Amino acid sequence: MEKCGYTDGYYADRKSAMYMDVLKNPYSGKKGKIVGRTLSRAEFAALTARIVGVDDWFAANISTVEDLEKVSEEIKSVFSDVVGFQGRRHHWASVYLIFAYNQGIITGDGDGNFRPNDCITEREAVAMVVRALGYGEMAQELCGFPYGYIQIANELGVLEHTQMNLAVERVDLLIGNLLLLLFNALEVEVTF
Repeated sequence: MEKCGYTDGYYADRKSAMYMDVLKNPYSGKKGKIVGRTLSRAEFAALTARIVGVDDWFAANISTVEDLEKVSEEIKSVFSDVVGFQGRRHHWASVYLIFAYNQGIITGDGDGNFRPNDCITEREAVAMVVRALGYGEMAQELCGFPYGYIQIANELGVLEHTQMNLAVERVDLLIGNLLLLLFNALEVEVTF
């Protein structure tokens, strides 16, 4: 199975920070180097969590190592495949994933897994963004995953200027489309 992005927490966090810098300054020199790359489900969830406000949640809820271990255990109880890398006790994205899960942004694959190191598909990214904006229930009521989410994203303008092929089931999200997707999402009125 193909893995995407970094699985080491230090580099993954630095990579997420780099993407955030690109979102803040799309004309930076880094943009040209990353636009055609893919990223993992954990990386996309971390980016989405940062945009939605994980930093405030982290400051309010994580003050000790014990708090961090509790969060790490909580996410492992939800998604059995979110484990540490190379002998580490915690997955680098545990805090982001439990925040995103508790906010309803991520749901997993239906088998008790999140597949954090798999490449995120365009359809999965659209669903996460629609949920992060508070339109997840509406998308589910329409016709669920993926078409309800695609329809809502289209109506909200989230897909504007992207070059996504949402008709195909398994197309990995490229960073160029990620940037457009998240930029467009910043313009949408949040419903929660």
